[in-house]
Amino acid sequence: MNWTARPYTSLRLEAALRWAVAACLVAALLFALSCQTLAPASAGAKPAIKRPVVLVYSLPFPKDVKETPANLHLTLKAANVIDIGPNKANFPRGYYPDPKLLQIWREQGKVILRQGYFEQWAKAGAKPELVRDSDELITRWAASMREKGVDGIVIDEFQPHKKADYRVWVKTLVTTRKNFPDKYIFIWVSGLDLDREMCRAVRDYADFAVMEVYLKASEYNGRPQKILARMKQRLHNLMERAPGIEKKTLMGLGIGGRYDDDPKVDYPAFVTEQVRLISQDPELGKLQGLGIFAPHYIDRPSMRALDKAISKYLTPTK
Repeated sequence: MNWTARPYTSLRLEAALRWAVAACLVAALLFALSCQTLAPASAGAKPAIKRPVVLVYSLPFPKDVKETPANLHLTLKAANVIDIGPNKANFPRGYYPDPKLLQIWREQGKVILRQGYFEQWAKAGAKPELVRDSDELITRWAASMREKGVDGIVIDEFQPHKKADYRVWVKTLVTTRKNFPDKYIFIWVSGLDLDREMCRAVRDYADFAVMEVYLKASEYNGRPQKILARMKQRLHNLMERAPGIEKKTLMGLGIGGRYDDDPKVDYPAFVTEQVRLISQDPELGKLQGLGIFAPHYIDRPSMRALDKAISKYLTPTK
């Protein structure tokens, strides 16, 4: 480069201009920071969830184990999103776990969710009835979102229904997302004949869709191709209705209870096989994690097998 001499006054003027520009930039930066500090919470305020996401339906204790801090060593340790059940705004009397458990899980960085529904119960044990008023559903879900120490809700469940009901559900979901951008929304999804508008609302406004694929040992044990075919059928059905939803989908597994229905089957091995097949399949392995229904149906050997399988086959990521 060729340099030429400039008068001293020109240099002084140039330096002054540089200082003025710098001062303006600093002032603008300080103003922006002050606005950021005063801004309301945004979607970025949600607590982080490491992948794989492992959601449990109800507390992560196995069958016949008392839900106390003394028994935490028996829980599904891989679970990083814990559904603690409904509060009294969503179910008669509600369910309120030991506060010490919640404190421990929060200290461990686990995300805490409340259960929400599309139904209501006159009393515990009564047959549920659909709530067909979106304002009422919005109010019920908001009661969970506002509860201290709760990071969001998990909705049980979206399934084939009447068109009028879908419109209520979509409005409830969209409004809840708008009102609580800093809270998580998980939704269990069941069945094949699903409404496209609702599927796309789940894709666009929920954080995660939990795709239910519940397999009985008597029908699927020792049949890996049948397992994969069933899982992919459900996934492709969702993707066809809402392209891109796979990026926020969890595989929902039914473990224990009525799915452990053949005494001749090594059920812990069957549980392990389901997780292995998911992890090693090029398509299913890209899903965000698992939803487990439901720990209180799972015996201790199967719970240990599930924990080991998740640790072995599902690679943790940020």
